[in-house]
Amino acid sequence: FASRPCNLRPHMKHHKTPEIAQLQLSAGAIGVCCQKLGEAEVMVDAGIRDILVTYEIVGSAKIHRLMNLNKYADVKVTVDDASNVSDLSDAAVKHGVTLGVLVDVNVGQNRCGVPPGGKAVDLAKIVSKSPGLNLRGVNGYEGHLQAIVNRDERAEKASEAMAWLMETATAIQKSGIEVDIVTAGGTGTYNTTGNHPGVNEIQ
Repeated sequence: FASRPCNLRPHMKHHKTPEIAQLQLSAGAIGVCCQKLGEAEVMVDAGIRDILVTYEIVGSAKIHRLMNLNKYADVKVTVDDASNVSDLSDAAVKHGVTLGVLVDVNVGQNRCGVPPGGKAVDLAKIVSKSPGLNLRGVNGYEGHLQAIVNRDERAEKASEAMAWLMETATAIQKSGIEVDIVTAGGTGTYNTTGNHPGVNEIQ
């Protein structure tokens, strides 16, 4: 990725080791991804300051922990529900922090995320108007494609998923909301996703 326009944000769910994360950052990674809040807490404690939690953080106890982390680091999260956005906003204001938020777009995995297009734009508008929150961009994980054996088929489907993500990012921008981060990718699709125009972070 040193020769690509796309940045690398490696996922900590693989090695769960701050020392390896520090080596990745030293080699040029812009930050890290975490799957769980507990992983993010370990990374912040180790001095890592740019983290994306790639799942929604719900419930008052976890949201409280998330806000405490943001007093020491830039820990961003994904959202796919307006009520969760409201809870995050209230907590951010209460704790006196600004939380970076990415709209989670369902690009085919059907595990979490809002549908591409209008519903994602609507949620982005809600985030942008919520005190204590800063809309940073969109997240679209094409995890359902990682293990497709045929390389051409995998690349074709990954390109289709990223087209949905980029169309959504463009629609959000056309509504007057800035999109800084378009993040996606995985071990099986990094080659395709990492070259897709507009995608600027690979997980």
